[in-house]
Amino acid sequence: MARARVSEVRAEHLLTELLTAQGWDCRRPPNGEMLRQHEYKDHDHLREVLHQRSKVTAIGHGLPEAVIVDRLTLQPLLVIEAKASIHDLDKAVIEVTQIYGRGFIEAGYNPLAVALAGTSEDDFAVRVHKWNGKKWVTATYEGNPVGWIPNRADAERLRQPQTTAELRPSVPGPDVLAARADEINRLLRESNINDRSRPAVVGASMLALWQSRGVLRKDPEHILADINRACEQAFWKAGKPDLAKSLHVDEANEKLAVKARRIISILERLNVSVLTAEHDYLGQLYETFFRYAGGNTIGQYFTPRHVAAFCADLLEVVKNDVVLDPTCGTGGFLIAAMDRIAREHKLSRSEMVKLVQKRLIGFDDEPVTAALCVANMILRGDGSSSVHRADAFTAPEYPVGRASVVLMNPPYPHKKTDAPTESYLERALEGLSQGGRLAIVIPLSLLVKSNKADWRKSILKTNTLEAAIKLPDELFQPYAQPYTVILFLRKGIPHHHAKKVFFARIENDGFRLKKGVRIPCEGGELPKAAEHFRDRESEPGFSGWSTLDDDVSFAPGAYIAARELNDEEIDDGVREVIRARTAFVARH
Repeated sequence: MARARVSEVRAEHLLTELLTAQGWDCRRPPNGEMLRQHEYKDHDHLREVLHQRSKVTAIGHGLPEAVIVDRLTLQPLLVIEAKASIHDLDKAVIEVTQIYGRGFIEAGYNPLAVALAGTSEDDFAVRVHKWNGKKWVTATYEGNPVGWIPNRADAERLRQPQTTAELRPSVPGPDVLAARADEINRLLRESNINDRSRPAVVGASMLALWQSRGVLRKDPEHILADINRACEQAFWKAGKPDLAKSLHVDEANEKLAVKARRIISILERLNVSVLTAEHDYLGQLYETFFRYAGGNTIGQYFTPRHVAAFCADLLEVVKNDVVLDPTCGTGGFLIAAMDRIAREHKLSRSEMVKLVQKRLIGFDDEPVTAALCVANMILRGDGSSSVHRADAFTAPEYPVGRASVVLMNPPYPHKKTDAPTESYLERALEGLSQGGRLAIVIPLSLLVKSNKADWRKSILKTNTLEAAIKLPDELFQPYAQPYTVILFLRKGIPHHHAKKVFFARIENDGFRLKKGVRIPCEGGELPKAAEHFRDRESEPGFSGWSTLDDDVSFAPGAYIAARELNDEEIDDGVREVIRARTAFVARH
Protein backbone atom coordinates (compact mmCIF):
# COMPACT_ATOMS: atom_id res chain seq x y z
CA MET A 1 0.00 0.00 0.00
CA ALA A 2 2.85 2.38 0.84
CA ARG A 3 4.46 1.79 -2.56
CA ALA A 4 1.11 2.33 -4.29
CA ARG A 5 0.63 5.60 -2.44
CA VAL A 6 4.10 6.81 -3.49
CA SER A 7 3.21 6.10 -7.12
CA GLU A 8 -0.06 8.00 -6.73
CA VAL A 9 1.78 11.02 -5.31
CA ARG A 10 4.24 10.93 -8.23
CA ALA A 11 1.33 10.77 -10.68
CA GLU A 12 -0.16 13.83 -8.95
CA HIS A 13 3.17 15.65 -9.33
CA LEU A 14 3.24 14.78 -13.03
CA LEU A 15 -0.28 16.10 -13.50
CA THR A 16 0.63 19.37 -11.81
CA GLU A 17 3.73 19.69 -14.01
CA LEU A 18 1.81 19.09 -17.22
CA LEU A 19 -0.91 21.56 -16.31
CA THR A 20 1.56 24.23 -15.20
CA ALA A 21 3.55 23.82 -18.42
CA GLN A 22 0.41 24.82 -20.33
CA GLY A 23 -0.28 27.85 -18.16
CA TRP A 24 -3.00 26.42 -15.91
CA ASP A 25 -3.05 27.67 -12.31
CA CYS A 26 -3.04 24.59 -10.09
CA ARG A 27 -4.14 26.41 -6.98
CA ARG A 28 -7.64 26.01 -5.61
CA PRO A 29 -10.30 28.53 -6.78
CA PRO A 30 -10.83 31.43 -6.56
CA ASN A 31 -7.05 31.96 -6.75
CA GLY A 32 -6.52 29.07 -9.16
CA GLU A 33 -8.37 26.68 -11.46
CA MET A 34 -7.80 23.17 -10.06
CA LEU A 35 -10.01 21.13 -7.76
CA ARG A 36 -8.67 17.82 -6.50
CA GLN A 37 -10.69 14.87 -5.23
CA HIS A 38 -11.29 16.03 -1.67
CA GLU A 39 -12.20 19.56 -2.79
CA TYR A 40 -15.28 18.73 -4.91
CA LYS A 41 -17.55 18.46 -1.88
CA ASP A 42 -17.44 22.23 -1.35
CA HIS A 43 -19.23 22.87 -4.65
CA ASP A 44 -22.78 21.54 -4.96
CA HIS A 45 -22.93 21.38 -8.77
CA LEU A 46 -19.76 19.29 -8.97
CA ARG A 47 -20.53 17.13 -5.95
CA GLU A 48 -23.91 16.19 -7.39
CA VAL A 49 -22.44 15.09 -10.74
CA LEU A 50 -19.54 13.16 -9.26
CA HIS A 51 -21.56 11.52 -6.49
CA GLN A 52 -23.84 10.02 -9.09
CA ARG A 53 -20.92 8.90 -11.26
CA SER A 54 -18.31 7.70 -8.75
CA LYS A 55 -16.78 4.44 -9.94
CA VAL A 56 -16.96 1.52 -7.52
CA THR A 57 -13.55 0.03 -6.70
CA ALA A 58 -12.32 -2.68 -4.39
CA ILE A 59 -11.90 -0.12 -1.62
CA GLY A 60 -15.00 1.97 -2.13
CA HIS A 61 -16.07 4.87 -4.30
CA GLY A 62 -13.51 6.61 -6.55
CA LEU A 63 -13.38 10.11 -7.97
CA PRO A 64 -11.49 11.66 -10.90
CA GLU A 65 -8.02 12.95 -10.10
CA ALA A 66 -8.94 16.58 -10.76
CA VAL A 67 -11.39 18.95 -12.39
CA ILE A 68 -10.11 22.17 -13.98
CA VAL A 69 -12.71 24.91 -13.69
CA ASP A 70 -13.22 28.51 -14.71
CA ARG A 71 -12.18 30.35 -11.57
CA LEU A 72 -15.07 32.82 -11.77
CA THR A 73 -18.02 30.63 -12.84
CA LEU A 74 -16.63 27.29 -11.56
CA GLN A 75 -17.83 25.65 -14.78
CA PRO A 76 -15.81 22.47 -15.52
CA LEU A 77 -13.33 22.83 -18.40
CA LEU A 78 -11.32 19.61 -18.01
CA VAL A 79 -12.06 16.42 -16.10
CA ILE A 80 -8.92 14.37 -15.49
CA GLU A 81 -8.32 10.76 -14.47
CA ALA A 82 -4.74 9.75 -13.61
CA LYS A 83 -3.18 6.31 -13.18
CA ALA A 84 0.24 5.60 -11.71
CA SER A 85 1.14 2.97 -14.31
CA ILE A 86 1.46 3.77 -18.01
CA HIS A 87 -0.06 0.34 -18.72
CA ASP A 88 -3.37 1.60 -17.27
CA LEU A 89 -3.88 4.28 -19.92
CA ASP A 90 -6.83 2.51 -21.57
CA LYS A 91 -8.46 2.09 -18.17
CA ALA A 92 -8.04 5.80 -17.45
CA VAL A 93 -9.58 6.64 -20.85
CA ILE A 94 -12.66 4.51 -20.18
CA GLU A 95 -13.21 5.93 -16.71
CA VAL A 96 -12.74 9.58 -17.64
CA THR A 97 -14.97 9.41 -20.72
CA GLN A 98 -17.64 6.82 -19.93
CA ILE A 99 -18.04 7.55 -16.21
CA TYR A 100 -17.02 11.10 -15.25
CA GLY A 101 -17.12 12.79 -18.65
CA ARG A 102 -20.51 11.34 -19.53
CA GLY A 103 -21.84 12.44 -16.17
CA PHE A 104 -20.86 16.04 -16.87
CA ILE A 105 -22.31 15.88 -20.40
CA GLU A 106 -25.64 14.57 -19.09
CA ALA A 107 -25.67 17.36 -16.51
CA GLY A 108 -25.36 19.96 -19.27
CA TYR A 109 -21.63 20.71 -19.09
CA ASN A 110 -19.07 20.18 -21.83
CA PRO A 111 -15.56 19.61 -20.42
CA LEU A 112 -12.71 17.86 -22.18
CA ALA A 113 -11.89 14.41 -20.81
CA VAL A 114 -8.18 13.92 -20.11
CA ALA A 115 -6.58 10.55 -19.29
CA LEU A 116 -3.07 10.47 -17.84
CA ALA A 117 -0.99 7.39 -17.05
CA GLY A 118 2.52 7.28 -15.61
CA THR A 119 4.59 9.18 -13.07
CA SER A 120 6.99 12.09 -13.10
CA GLU A 121 10.00 9.76 -12.90
CA ASP A 122 8.88 7.19 -15.48
CA ASP A 123 7.36 7.27 -18.95
CA PHE A 124 3.87 8.69 -19.21
CA ALA A 125 1.09 9.02 -21.75
CA VAL A 126 -1.76 11.49 -22.19
CA ARG A 127 -5.00 11.19 -24.14
CA VAL A 128 -7.47 14.02 -24.63
CA HIS A 129 -11.08 13.52 -25.74
CA LYS A 130 -13.85 15.93 -26.70
CA TRP A 131 -17.60 15.41 -26.92
CA ASN A 132 -18.75 16.15 -30.47
CA GLY A 133 -22.44 16.07 -29.61
CA LYS A 134 -22.80 12.33 -30.21
CA LYS A 135 -19.71 10.59 -28.87
CA TRP A 136 -16.24 11.06 -27.41
CA VAL A 137 -13.55 11.56 -30.06
CA THR A 138 -9.78 11.66 -29.57
CA ALA A 139 -8.00 15.00 -29.98
CA THR A 140 -5.27 14.56 -32.59
CA TYR A 141 -2.25 16.33 -34.03
CA GLU A 142 -1.50 15.48 -37.67
CA GLY A 143 -3.69 12.39 -37.28
CA ASN A 144 -2.05 11.10 -34.10
CA PRO A 145 -3.41 11.42 -30.53
CA VAL A 146 -2.04 14.54 -28.83
CA GLY A 147 0.42 13.85 -26.02
CA TRP A 148 -0.12 17.00 -23.98
CA ILE A 149 -2.87 18.72 -22.01
CA PRO A 150 -4.30 21.69 -23.98
CA ASN A 151 -3.83 25.24 -22.70
CA ARG A 152 -6.80 27.47 -21.85
CA ALA A 153 -7.30 28.92 -25.35
CA ASP A 154 -7.02 25.53 -27.07
CA ALA A 155 -9.32 23.92 -24.51
CA GLU A 156 -12.00 26.56 -25.06
CA ARG A 157 -11.90 26.02 -28.82
CA LEU A 158 -11.76 22.24 -28.57
CA ARG A 159 -14.72 22.11 -26.18
CA GLN A 160 -17.09 23.47 -28.80
CA PRO A 161 -18.97 20.52 -30.37
CA GLN A 162 -18.79 21.94 -33.91
CA THR A 163 -14.99 22.34 -33.94
CA THR A 164 -12.57 19.75 -35.28
CA ALA A 165 -10.69 17.49 -32.89
CA GLU A 166 -7.37 18.42 -34.55
CA LEU A 167 -5.09 20.36 -32.21
CA ARG A 168 -1.71 21.98 -32.76
CA PRO A 169 0.98 22.30 -30.08
CA SER A 170 1.15 25.69 -28.41
CA VAL A 171 4.17 27.55 -27.12
CA PRO A 172 3.72 28.16 -23.37
CA GLY A 173 3.74 31.71 -22.03
CA PRO A 174 6.89 33.62 -21.00
CA ASP A 175 6.33 33.00 -17.29
CA VAL A 176 6.15 29.23 -17.82
CA LEU A 177 9.23 29.20 -20.07
CA ALA A 178 11.15 31.35 -17.60
CA ALA A 179 10.38 28.96 -14.74
CA ARG A 180 11.49 25.95 -16.79
CA ALA A 181 14.62 27.76 -17.97
CA ASP A 182 15.45 28.62 -14.38
CA GLU A 183 15.21 24.97 -13.35
CA ILE A 184 17.30 23.78 -16.31
CA ASN A 185 19.92 26.39 -15.48
CA ARG A 186 20.06 25.17 -11.88
CA LEU A 187 20.46 21.55 -13.00
CA LEU A 188 23.31 22.50 -15.34
CA ARG A 189 25.00 24.52 -12.63
CA GLU A 190 24.78 21.53 -10.28
CA SER A 191 26.36 19.46 -13.07
CA ASN A 192 29.35 21.86 -13.22
CA ILE A 193 28.45 23.04 -16.74
CA ASN A 194 29.93 26.51 -17.26
CA ASP A 195 27.96 29.39 -18.73
CA ARG A 196 29.55 29.11 -22.16
CA SER A 197 28.66 25.43 -22.53
CA ARG A 198 25.08 25.56 -21.24
CA PRO A 199 23.41 26.69 -24.49
CA ALA A 200 25.01 23.73 -26.32
CA VAL A 201 23.70 21.26 -23.73
CA VAL A 202 20.17 22.68 -23.91
CA GLY A 203 20.21 22.84 -27.72
CA ALA A 204 21.55 19.29 -27.98
CA SER A 205 18.89 17.99 -25.59
CA MET A 206 16.11 19.69 -27.54
CA LEU A 207 17.30 18.49 -30.92
CA ALA A 208 17.90 14.94 -29.69
CA LEU A 209 14.46 14.74 -28.14
CA TRP A 210 12.86 16.00 -31.36
CA GLN A 211 14.96 13.80 -33.66
CA SER A 212 14.26 10.64 -31.63
CA ARG A 213 10.59 11.56 -31.08
CA GLY A 214 11.22 11.03 -27.38
CA VAL A 215 12.80 7.59 -27.71
CA LEU A 216 15.89 8.13 -25.56
CA ARG A 217 17.20 5.79 -22.89
CA LYS A 218 16.96 7.81 -19.71
CA ASP A 219 19.23 5.87 -17.38
CA PRO A 220 22.56 7.58 -16.49
CA GLU A 221 24.58 4.95 -18.34
CA HIS A 222 23.03 5.70 -21.75
CA ILE A 223 21.26 9.07 -21.80
CA LEU A 224 24.20 11.32 -22.76
CA ALA A 225 25.40 8.98 -25.51
CA ASP A 226 21.85 8.78 -26.87
CA ILE A 227 21.58 12.59 -26.92
CA ASN A 228 24.83 12.91 -28.90
CA ARG A 229 23.88 10.14 -31.31
CA ALA A 230 20.45 11.64 -32.03
CA CYS A 231 21.98 15.10 -32.58
CA GLU A 232 24.50 13.76 -35.05
CA GLN A 233 21.75 11.93 -36.93
CA ALA A 234 19.76 15.17 -37.20
CA PHE A 235 22.71 17.12 -38.64
CA TRP A 236 23.70 14.37 -41.07
CA LYS A 237 20.09 14.08 -42.24
CA ALA A 238 20.02 17.85 -42.86
CA GLY A 239 23.23 17.68 -44.91
CA LYS A 240 25.31 19.50 -42.27
CA PRO A 241 27.92 16.94 -41.21
CA ASP A 242 30.45 19.69 -40.43
CA LEU A 243 28.20 20.81 -37.55
CA ALA A 244 27.41 17.33 -36.26
CA LYS A 245 29.95 17.58 -33.42
CA SER A 246 29.26 21.23 -32.51
CA LEU A 247 26.18 20.44 -30.43
CA HIS A 248 27.08 17.72 -27.98
CA VAL A 249 27.21 16.87 -24.29
CA ASP A 250 30.19 15.59 -22.32
CA GLU A 251 29.52 11.88 -21.90
CA ALA A 252 32.12 11.69 -19.10
CA ASN A 253 30.20 14.14 -16.90
CA GLU A 254 28.67 11.80 -14.31
CA LYS A 255 26.71 14.56 -12.61
CA LEU A 256 25.12 15.58 -15.91
CA ALA A 257 24.29 11.93 -16.64
CA VAL A 258 22.14 11.93 -13.51
CA LYS A 259 20.58 15.39 -14.06
CA ALA A 260 19.93 14.86 -17.79
CA ARG A 261 16.89 12.73 -17.08
CA ARG A 262 15.17 15.66 -15.41
CA ILE A 263 16.24 18.07 -18.19
CA ILE A 264 14.75 15.76 -20.83
CA SER A 265 11.64 15.38 -18.67
CA ILE A 266 11.18 19.18 -18.55
CA LEU A 267 11.57 19.46 -22.32
CA GLU A 268 9.10 16.63 -22.89
CA ARG A 269 6.52 18.54 -20.88
CA LEU A 270 7.13 21.51 -23.17
CA ASN A 271 6.21 19.41 -26.25
CA VAL A 272 9.68 19.54 -27.80
CA SER A 273 9.29 16.04 -29.24
CA VAL A 274 6.21 16.99 -31.30
CA LEU A 275 7.22 20.36 -32.72
CA THR A 276 6.81 21.13 -36.41
CA ALA A 277 7.73 23.87 -38.83
CA GLU A 278 5.01 26.10 -37.40
CA HIS A 279 6.96 26.78 -34.24
CA ASP A 280 10.17 28.73 -33.82
CA TYR A 281 10.29 26.98 -30.48
CA LEU A 282 13.98 26.33 -30.01
CA GLY A 283 14.66 30.04 -30.47
CA GLN A 284 12.02 31.09 -27.97
CA LEU A 285 12.97 28.59 -25.30
CA TYR A 286 16.68 29.03 -25.92
CA GLU A 287 16.48 32.83 -25.65
CA THR A 288 14.49 32.59 -22.43
CA PHE A 289 17.05 30.15 -21.05
CA PHE A 290 19.86 32.36 -22.36
CA ARG A 291 18.78 35.28 -20.19
CA TYR A 292 18.79 33.03 -17.14
CA ALA A 293 22.20 31.62 -18.04
CA GLY A 294 23.89 34.96 -17.46
CA GLY A 295 23.34 36.89 -20.66
CA ASN A 296 26.25 37.06 -23.08
CA THR A 297 27.58 33.53 -22.53
CA ILE A 298 28.67 32.83 -26.11
CA GLY A 299 29.30 36.36 -27.34
CA GLN A 300 25.92 36.79 -29.03
CA TYR A 301 22.86 38.94 -28.51
CA PHE A 302 19.54 37.86 -29.90
CA THR A 303 16.91 39.97 -31.59
CA PRO A 304 13.41 39.52 -30.15
CA ARG A 305 11.24 37.55 -32.55
CA HIS A 306 8.60 40.25 -32.95
CA VAL A 307 11.27 42.81 -33.92
CA ALA A 308 12.70 40.42 -36.52
CA ALA A 309 9.17 39.88 -37.86
CA PHE A 310 8.64 43.66 -38.03
CA CYS A 311 11.82 44.05 -40.11
CA ALA A 312 10.66 41.33 -42.53
CA ASP A 313 7.31 43.09 -42.88
CA LEU A 314 8.94 46.52 -43.28
CA LEU A 315 10.98 45.23 -46.22
CA GLU A 316 7.97 43.27 -47.55
CA VAL A 317 9.92 40.04 -48.04
CA VAL A 318 8.36 37.78 -50.69
CA LYS A 319 9.07 34.29 -52.02
CA ASN A 320 11.26 35.51 -54.91
CA ASP A 321 13.67 37.22 -52.50
CA VAL A 322 17.06 35.83 -51.53
CA VAL A 323 17.43 36.69 -47.83
CA LEU A 324 20.86 37.07 -46.22
CA ASP A 325 21.84 37.49 -42.56
CA PRO A 326 25.63 37.92 -42.23
CA THR A 327 25.43 37.50 -38.43
CA CYS A 328 22.58 35.04 -38.12
CA GLY A 329 22.90 33.90 -34.48
CA THR A 330 20.23 31.28 -33.83
CA GLY A 331 18.39 32.30 -37.02
CA GLY A 332 15.71 34.70 -35.84
CA PHE A 333 15.76 36.95 -38.93
CA LEU A 334 15.87 34.01 -41.34
CA ILE A 335 12.90 32.44 -39.61
CA ALA A 336 11.03 35.76 -39.62
CA ALA A 337 11.51 35.86 -43.41
CA MET A 338 10.37 32.24 -43.69
CA ASP A 339 7.26 32.93 -41.63
CA ARG A 340 6.32 35.99 -43.67
CA ILE A 341 6.81 34.18 -46.99
CA ALA A 342 4.71 31.22 -45.84
CA ARG A 343 1.99 33.54 -44.55
CA GLU A 344 1.86 35.92 -47.51
CA HIS A 345 1.93 33.20 -50.15
CA LYS A 346 -0.05 30.60 -48.16
CA LEU A 347 2.65 27.97 -48.66
CA SER A 348 2.56 24.51 -47.13
CA ARG A 349 5.46 23.31 -45.02
CA SER A 350 6.85 21.13 -47.84
CA GLU A 351 6.61 24.02 -50.32
CA MET A 352 8.35 26.27 -47.83
CA VAL A 353 11.20 23.80 -47.27
CA LYS A 354 11.88 23.54 -51.02
CA LEU A 355 11.79 27.30 -51.42
CA VAL A 356 14.18 28.26 -48.62
CA GLN A 357 16.96 25.75 -49.35
CA LYS A 358 18.70 28.30 -51.56
CA ARG A 359 16.91 31.49 -50.60
CA LEU A 360 17.83 31.77 -46.92
CA ILE A 361 21.54 32.39 -46.34
CA GLY A 362 23.17 32.86 -42.95
CA PHE A 363 26.68 33.14 -41.53
CA ASP A 364 27.99 32.80 -38.00
CA ASP A 365 31.57 31.93 -37.13
CA GLU A 366 30.82 30.72 -33.59
CA PRO A 367 30.42 26.92 -33.91
CA VAL A 368 27.81 26.48 -31.18
CA THR A 369 25.72 29.39 -32.42
CA ALA A 370 25.86 28.20 -36.04
CA ALA A 371 24.83 24.72 -34.91
CA LEU A 372 21.97 26.17 -32.86
CA CYS A 373 20.81 28.09 -35.94
CA VAL A 374 20.79 24.92 -38.06
CA ALA A 375 19.05 23.04 -35.24
CA ASN A 376 16.44 25.78 -35.17
CA MET A 377 15.92 25.33 -38.90
CA ILE A 378 15.68 21.55 -38.48
CA LEU A 379 12.95 22.00 -35.91
CA ARG A 380 11.15 24.26 -38.36
CA GLY A 381 11.22 21.52 -41.00
CA ASP A 382 14.25 22.80 -42.91
CA GLY A 383 17.77 21.96 -41.88
CA SER A 384 19.14 22.19 -45.41
CA SER A 385 19.07 25.99 -45.74
CA SER A 386 22.34 27.74 -46.56
CA VAL A 387 23.54 28.42 -43.02
CA HIS A 388 27.34 28.48 -42.87
CA ARG A 389 29.67 28.23 -39.91
CA ALA A 390 31.95 30.92 -41.27
CA ASP A 391 33.01 34.56 -40.99
CA ALA A 392 30.95 36.71 -43.35
CA PHE A 393 34.01 38.91 -44.02
CA THR A 394 36.22 36.08 -45.29
CA ALA A 395 33.93 33.19 -46.28
CA PRO A 396 34.29 32.26 -49.99
CA GLU A 397 30.58 31.30 -49.96
CA TYR A 398 29.54 34.89 -49.15
CA PRO A 399 26.97 35.84 -51.82
CA VAL A 400 28.44 39.12 -53.08
CA GLY A 401 25.80 40.98 -55.07
CA ARG A 402 23.28 38.12 -54.97
CA ALA A 403 20.87 38.81 -52.10
CA SER A 404 17.81 40.97 -52.59
CA VAL A 405 17.20 41.38 -48.83
CA VAL A 406 19.49 41.62 -45.82
CA LEU A 407 18.07 41.37 -42.30
CA MET A 408 20.63 41.65 -39.50
CA ASN A 409 21.59 42.73 -36.00
CA PRO A 410 25.41 42.79 -35.93
CA PRO A 411 27.24 42.03 -32.68
CA TYR A 412 28.16 45.08 -30.63
CA PRO A 413 31.98 45.44 -30.48
CA HIS A 414 33.44 44.95 -26.99
CA LYS A 415 37.14 44.96 -27.85
CA LYS A 416 39.30 47.07 -30.15
CA THR A 417 39.93 43.95 -32.22
CA ASP A 418 36.19 43.36 -32.81
CA ALA A 419 34.82 44.43 -36.18
CA PRO A 420 32.96 47.76 -35.83
CA THR A 421 29.27 47.96 -36.63
CA GLU A 422 30.04 50.14 -39.66
CA SER A 423 32.01 47.28 -41.22
CA TYR A 424 29.10 44.89 -40.81
CA LEU A 425 26.76 47.34 -42.52
CA GLU A 426 29.17 47.83 -45.41
CA ARG A 427 29.65 44.06 -45.77
CA ALA A 428 25.87 43.60 -45.78
CA LEU A 429 25.57 46.11 -48.63
CA GLU A 430 28.21 44.15 -50.58
CA GLY A 431 25.96 41.09 -50.34
CA LEU A 432 23.01 42.93 -51.90
CA SER A 433 22.16 43.18 -55.56
CA GLN A 434 21.34 46.53 -57.15
CA GLY A 435 18.14 47.87 -55.59
CA GLY A 436 18.30 45.38 -52.72
CA ARG A 437 16.85 46.23 -49.31
CA LEU A 438 18.67 46.24 -45.98
CA ALA A 439 17.16 46.35 -42.48
CA ILE A 440 19.78 46.55 -39.74
CA VAL A 441 19.51 47.08 -35.98
CA ILE A 442 22.23 49.64 -35.27
CA PRO A 443 23.39 51.68 -32.24
CA LEU A 444 21.88 55.16 -32.10
CA SER A 445 25.34 56.64 -31.43
CA LEU A 446 26.43 55.95 -35.02
CA LEU A 447 23.52 57.97 -36.31
CA VAL A 448 24.01 61.15 -34.26
CA LYS A 449 27.73 61.58 -33.48
CA SER A 450 29.34 64.38 -35.48
CA ASN A 451 32.53 62.33 -35.96
CA LYS A 452 30.46 59.77 -37.87
CA ALA A 453 28.96 62.34 -40.25
CA ASP A 454 31.48 61.60 -43.03
CA TRP A 455 30.72 57.90 -42.75
CA ARG A 456 26.98 58.53 -42.99
CA LYS A 457 27.52 60.76 -46.03
CA SER A 458 29.62 58.08 -47.70
CA ILE A 459 26.81 55.56 -47.24
CA LEU A 460 24.33 57.95 -48.85
CA LYS A 461 26.52 58.53 -51.91
CA THR A 462 25.51 55.14 -53.28
CA ASN A 463 22.48 54.14 -51.19
CA THR A 464 19.12 55.60 -50.19
CA LEU A 465 17.89 55.89 -46.62
CA GLU A 466 14.22 54.90 -46.57
CA ALA A 467 13.46 54.79 -42.82
CA ALA A 468 14.95 55.07 -39.34
CA ILE A 469 12.87 53.69 -36.47
CA LYS A 470 14.05 53.97 -32.86
CA LEU A 471 13.35 50.95 -30.64
CA PRO A 472 12.46 51.02 -26.91
CA ASP A 473 15.42 51.72 -24.65
CA GLU A 474 15.13 48.53 -22.58
CA LEU A 475 14.76 46.15 -25.55
CA PHE A 476 18.24 44.64 -25.22
CA GLN A 477 19.08 45.64 -21.67
CA PRO A 478 20.91 44.77 -19.50
CA TYR A 479 23.21 42.87 -21.86
CA ALA A 480 23.66 45.11 -24.90
CA GLN A 481 23.60 48.60 -26.38
CA PRO A 482 20.45 50.17 -24.88
CA TYR A 483 19.74 52.72 -27.63
CA THR A 484 19.08 51.11 -31.01
CA VAL A 485 17.50 52.07 -34.32
CA ILE A 486 16.29 50.02 -37.29
CA LEU A 487 17.70 51.47 -40.53
CA PHE A 488 16.11 50.67 -43.88
CA LEU A 489 18.55 51.30 -46.76
CA ARG A 490 18.12 50.63 -50.48
CA LYS A 491 21.34 49.75 -52.30
CA GLY A 492 22.73 51.37 -55.40
CA ILE A 493 20.52 54.46 -55.58
CA PRO A 494 22.23 57.65 -54.36
CA HIS A 495 20.23 59.49 -51.70
CA HIS A 496 18.69 62.64 -53.20
CA HIS A 497 18.85 65.72 -50.96
CA ALA A 498 15.10 66.27 -51.43
CA LYS A 499 14.24 62.66 -50.54
CA LYS A 500 11.86 62.43 -47.59
CA VAL A 501 12.74 59.73 -45.07
CA PHE A 502 10.34 58.04 -42.65
CA PHE A 503 11.17 58.40 -38.96
CA ALA A 504 9.41 56.83 -35.99
CA ARG A 505 10.03 56.49 -32.27
CA ILE A 506 8.70 53.29 -30.64
CA GLU A 507 8.04 53.52 -26.90
CA ASN A 508 5.93 50.36 -26.61
CA ASP A 509 6.90 47.34 -28.71
CA GLY A 510 4.07 45.22 -27.27
CA PHE A 511 6.07 43.83 -24.35
CA ARG A 512 6.99 45.02 -20.87
CA LEU A 513 9.45 43.89 -18.25
CA LYS A 514 8.11 41.85 -15.34
CA LYS A 515 10.60 40.25 -12.95
CA GLY A 516 13.27 40.26 -15.62
CA VAL A 517 11.02 38.66 -18.26
CA ARG A 518 9.42 40.57 -21.13
CA ILE A 519 5.74 39.67 -21.31
CA PRO A 520 3.05 40.77 -23.81
CA CYS A 521 1.16 43.98 -23.08
CA GLU A 522 -1.43 46.17 -24.77
CA GLY A 523 -0.64 49.15 -26.97
CA GLY A 524 2.23 47.80 -29.10
CA GLU A 525 3.26 50.43 -31.67
CA LEU A 526 5.17 48.34 -34.23
CA PRO A 527 2.09 47.67 -36.42
CA LYS A 528 1.27 51.38 -36.39
CA ALA A 529 4.82 52.26 -37.46
CA ALA A 530 4.60 49.82 -40.39
CA GLU A 531 1.24 51.29 -41.37
CA HIS A 532 2.53 54.89 -41.23
CA PHE A 533 5.51 53.93 -43.40
CA ARG A 534 3.33 52.15 -45.94
CA ASP A 535 0.71 54.92 -46.11
CA ARG A 536 3.13 57.87 -45.71
CA GLU A 537 1.37 59.07 -42.57
CA SER A 538 2.72 61.23 -39.74
CA GLU A 539 1.77 61.58 -36.10
CA PRO A 540 3.29 64.25 -33.82
CA GLY A 541 5.42 62.66 -31.13
CA PHE A 542 5.49 59.30 -32.92
CA SER A 543 6.32 59.48 -36.63
CA GLY A 544 7.13 61.87 -39.44
CA TRP A 545 8.56 62.30 -42.94
CA SER A 546 11.47 64.68 -43.47
CA THR A 547 14.55 65.44 -45.54
CA LEU A 548 17.89 64.96 -43.78
CA ASP A 549 19.61 67.89 -42.09
CA ASP A 550 23.03 69.24 -43.11
CA ASP A 551 24.78 66.92 -40.65
CA VAL A 552 22.85 63.98 -42.16
CA SER A 553 21.85 62.80 -38.72
CA PHE A 554 19.70 59.68 -38.91
CA ALA A 555 18.29 60.11 -35.38
CA PRO A 556 14.46 59.89 -35.48
CA GLY A 557 13.97 62.34 -32.62
CA ALA A 558 15.41 65.20 -34.68
CA TYR A 559 12.76 64.89 -37.38
CA ILE A 560 9.52 64.04 -35.57
CA ALA A 561 7.24 66.96 -34.70
CA ALA A 562 6.57 67.39 -30.99
CA ARG A 563 3.20 66.30 -29.71
CA GLU A 564 1.05 68.95 -28.04
CA LEU A 565 0.73 68.21 -24.33
CA ASN A 566 -2.70 67.66 -22.79
CA ASP A 567 -3.83 69.47 -19.63
CA GLU A 568 -2.87 66.60 -17.34
CA GLU A 569 0.65 66.41 -18.78
CA ILE A 570 1.04 70.20 -18.44
CA ASP A 571 -0.07 70.02 -14.79
CA ASP A 572 2.39 67.19 -14.13
CA GLY A 573 5.19 69.19 -15.73
CA VAL A 574 4.39 72.31 -13.69
CA ARG A 575 4.35 70.30 -10.47
CA GLU A 576 7.69 68.73 -11.34
CA VAL A 577 9.25 72.14 -11.95
CA ILE A 578 7.83 73.44 -8.64
CA ARG A 579 9.21 70.41 -6.77
CA ALA A 580 12.63 70.82 -8.36
CA ARG A 581 12.66 74.57 -7.64
CA THR A 582 11.59 74.03 -4.05
CA ALA A 583 14.26 71.39 -3.51
CA PHE A 584 16.90 73.71 -4.97
CA VAL A 585 15.90 76.63 -2.73
CA ALA A 586 15.75 74.39 0.35
CA ARG A 587 19.23 73.05 -0.41
CA HIS A 588 20.97 76.29 -1.29
